[in-house]
Amino acid sequence: MTNQLEVMTAVRELVRGALKNPELQDDDDLFDAGATSLTVVDLQLRLEERLNRCAPTHLLMASPSMHAWATIYAQAQAGTSPDAIAFRAASEAYAQVERE
Repeated sequence: MTNQLEVMTAVRELVRGALKNPELQDDDDLFDAGATSLTVVDLQLRLEERLNRCAPTHLLMASPSMHAWATIYAQAQAGTSPDAIAFRAASEAYAQVERE
């Protein structure tokens, strides 16, 4: 996927679904809408898988809107962000410890 419209559609679908907010607007702050840093990383991994594009976590955290994310992913290179993979692994390990 390289088309800006396809990227925006994917971002909207995944973000609105994750935040359970179909009314979320493109320029709304995702943190104000209920996202956390874990939500951002989870969405990052899902978007990277769907779009086959790699975006740095720090850019997504610093630009928490669907419009900004679509721009970042439209300009991104193919692949998955290593920092997102490491963050998810650490989060899953922590969750496992919490369950025990």
